[in-house]
Amino acid sequence: MASYNILLSPDAEEIITSNGKISKVSSIVNNEENQLYISWVNNVLINFNGKVSSASAELADAITKSAIDTLGDKWANSSIRTFLNQLRRHVRGEEFTQPWDNGVLSSIAAVISKGDDWETLLSFMQSKRMTDYRIAFSFYGMLNGFANLTRDFTDILLNQKSIYVAEIYREFYGQLHGITIDINKMSNIEVPKVKHEEFIKKHHEKLVSTPKEYDGDNVLREQQCKEIWEFFNNSPAVPKKW
Repeated sequence: MASYNILLSPDAEEIITSNGKISKVSSIVNNEENQLYISWVNNVLINFNGKVSSASAELADAITKSAIDTLGDKWANSSIRTFLNQLRRHVRGEEFTQPWDNGVLSSIAAVISKGDDWETLLSFMQSKRMTDYRIAFSFYGMLNGFANLTRDFTDILLNQKSIYVAEIYREFYGQLHGITIDINKMSNIEVPKVKHEEFIKKHHEKLVSTPKEYDGDNVLREQQCKEIWEFFNNSPAVPKKW
């Protein structure tokens, strides 16, 4: 099986957030699937957490209802309707015969079918000859939350080159808090090495609280740069059709 390593590019504006929600995902080129992805992440998956297997039927129903609202008049004669209704029957015991690809529908189907842990999910997607796992793992991460992701999963992400991870973090941090951080300034700041546990204990409140609004004082902006750079140097029944 070939190894794929498809990275985000902050400069390409692949993912844009606004007011704490996703407003744009440019890498999903199919317009209807793009709309579904944004709707599911912003309005559906946020209401579920933990083991997918314990709520697979409810989750399949919820994404289908969301798709009906999102697609409107296009729902009745769409292939999306066929796919999602079969997925709803599948989680209740019927065979699933829809084709698999790297798109939004196959990704959510994989997560609902085998999304209790990331290794099982990965093996399942590989067995279906899927090769791009970004959408599926974004759903997986949304359902679990970063704090509940296992170390063997997050290490794959955080063990990239520090500058790449810092660029991605800076982009999301800036979008969520409405500030712009100079990556060059971050890379020039000297930060003493500390143990991961000590860092988390020391900076926990800063990491989980909303930062003060930037008031033009460069000291605050530089401190935010320092904290981000320090973090990355030390991280470890058959349903009725709808």
